[in-house]
Amino acid sequence: MKKMRVFVRAGIFLCLLIAASTVVGQPVYTNLHAFATGSTTDGAYPGGLLTDGNLLWGATAQGGSQSSGMLYSIATNGAGFTPVYNFTGGSDGLQPNEPLLAGGTFFGTTYFSDNYSGPGVIYRFDTNTATLTVLHSFTNSPDAASSTAGLMLSGATLFGVSGSGGTNGYGTIFKLATNGANYTLLHHFSNGADGGVPRGKLLLIGSRLFGTTSSGGTNTLGTIFTVDTNGNNFSVLYNFSNGPAANAPYAGLTSDGLGRLFGVSTSGGVSNLGSIFAIGTNGGFSILHSFTNNEAISPQGQLLLTNGMLYGNALGRGLGGGGIVFQIATNGGNFMVLYNFTNGTTGGNPIGPMVLRNNVIFGVTYLAGPNNGGTVFGLQLSPFITQQPQPVTATNGYPAALIAGGGGLGTLGYQWYFNGAPVGGATSPTLSFGNVTTNQVGNYTLVVTNFTGSFTSSPALLTVLDVPWITAQPQSLTVSNDGAANFSVTAVNGSLTYQWCLTTNSVTTLLAGQTASTLNIPAATTNNAGAYTVVVANNIGTSTSAPAILTVTVSTLPVITQQPQNLTVTNGDVASFSVGVTGSAPLRYQWYSNSVNTAIGLALLNQTNSAYSFTPNTNATGRYYSVVITNIYGKATSSPALLTVIGRPVIVTAPQALTVGVSNAAAFTVVAQGANLHFQWYSNSLSSVIGTPLATQTNSTYSFTAITNQNGRFYSVVVTNSLGPSRAARPRS
Repeated sequence: MKKMRVFVRAGIFLCLLIAASTVVGQPVYTNLHAFATGSTTDGAYPGGLLTDGNLLWGATAQGGSQSSGMLYSIATNGAGFTPVYNFTGGSDGLQPNEPLLAGGTFFGTTYFSDNYSGPGVIYRFDTNTATLTVLHSFTNSPDAASSTAGLMLSGATLFGVSGSGGTNGYGTIFKLATNGANYTLLHHFSNGADGGVPRGKLLLIGSRLFGTTSSGGTNTLGTIFTVDTNGNNFSVLYNFSNGPAANAPYAGLTSDGLGRLFGVSTSGGVSNLGSIFAIGTNGGFSILHSFTNNEAISPQGQLLLTNGMLYGNALGRGLGGGGIVFQIATNGGNFMVLYNFTNGTTGGNPIGPMVLRNNVIFGVTYLAGPNNGGTVFGLQLSPFITQQPQPVTATNGYPAALIAGGGGLGTLGYQWYFNGAPVGGATSPTLSFGNVTTNQVGNYTLVVTNFTGSFTSSPALLTVLDVPWITAQPQSLTVSNDGAANFSVTAVNGSLTYQWCLTTNSVTTLLAGQTASTLNIPAATTNNAGAYTVVVANNIGTSTSAPAILTVTVSTLPVITQQPQNLTVTNGDVASFSVGVTGSAPLRYQWYSNSVNTAIGLALLNQTNSAYSFTPNTNATGRYYSVVITNIYGKATSSPALLTVIGRPVIVTAPQALTVGVSNAAAFTVVAQGANLHFQWYSNSLSSVIGTPLATQTNSTYSFTAITNQNGRFYSVVVTNSLGPSRAARPRS
């Protein structure tokens, strides 16, 4: 006949209903696996969990191919449930307790062996080879028997307790090597002053072991003890007693690493329903919390400690009658029921140690669940979003609101963010805008926080409708006759419509059919010239663009409107010729020079502007300059312009001495070169002085009738222009 351990205290089965209790928030519950009774491929009635950082591992008291329990693994998302080992119920044992995983090796104990006739074994299971090795088979008194606790590993040595056996029949403390050697009983409990029936896993601090017994001690209600790892110096730190004190602890202890130990008792406390306690490694016991009828009864799982907070479970009652998961600070504050089990599909009677990974508590329920064989569950401690904010479209100047929902454990905090920056005063699930403006357009997120962390919602876009905004105006254009003219506008704010308009002579005309963001005129003429605007509209209003001017030029040949002019310049001064032209752009120029005005001559290098300026010398005098203007339609050639360069007069042939008879005609002549020449003749009796100017004698020739008194006089001429004079030699008459 199959046997099964039933968790009982004072004859009360721990799956009772209780009255309502106030719970502040609840974490998200996830049923990762539902164990099934009577299945050969699944387990039933699981114990505590452990994790290797990737997978969850555990053991079930029943189920498996031989209905004797199994070792299993499962992913933290519930995927990949895998039976790792099926106990046969023979020499390898049955009803395994909470296992220990070190590297790829399980170590653990079973409550029975040899088809329930044996008191259990200590085993090692290699996950790499799927090989189970029995390290020790319990044989009842004086040996240990029927352990209910998991093992503790230190180096290559395993330590554990048994709830029965030993020389006194009330349990033992034992150790052995991981290969099964050196099995040693360190202490035999007497159920007297030292306690009896230890049920919880041992705790190692330095070279001292710490543990609990569920009975014995001075008050027969259990003890907290310590002993050296070699079995010496056993001592009792605390004797449990009747309420309001704690008593009958079933679970092992948890250390904060600072000299304080924490545990739970299945009964005792103010209401005699169990308690949470603390004790120093040298004593100093205190009760942190006593369970009440409004909370739960019989906590039996070893506490989990993280970030100053203890997490545990209680087998019975709670709002759903199937036990609870709770939290409490190490100073006794912030006690909170995290989850109430219902004995239904969520499971019932949570038991054993739990583990924490990525802000999720993982644990097991011993009973109930969808398949009545218990469950593996997860409780998300971090906050979460229950309602994602949705995009909102509002009208400028009118109210709007973004609505979200948060859930999670404890008191929740809320903070809205706008494009990544916190919104001042926005600390509730609803973000209200009295009158939205376009400055508030953007993405909003809600961050929900609690004591474990935070969670951020997906972004929600707030769109504010306003009259259209024109972000890129149409631009003015100049095109040739029959050229393409294209205008465009860019605008934002809602669903937009467009209407192009043309204004000429102060009259605005709507352009039929021109209702896109672009206006295309394939072949513009002068009739299309004018100011173009576009009216952009949405369901809020309209915006009109700035005018864009279209100028249409008629394509024409170059026409010279001002010819280059003849120039007279002084030698060394700048000469500048220019031309005036109309015609379709672009216009190109090329100046030419020649000695005659009948041919265009030679092109002047780099002289390609409408004006040609240079500094000539006298060699340039008498040359002609012209310019040819071209565009894509043809060319025009200017008339030639004469350049005259003025220099100082130069006498080429001086006046010659004359001999004439009295009363005969005498004529002196000078030949000179230079522009704008002026002549003045002089007479003197001396050759060394120019003498007196002869009135009215201002030509290149001086003629008169000789008389005797003019004999031997000297005549000379001064030739001048703007650059200076030149005087002829003085001939004798």
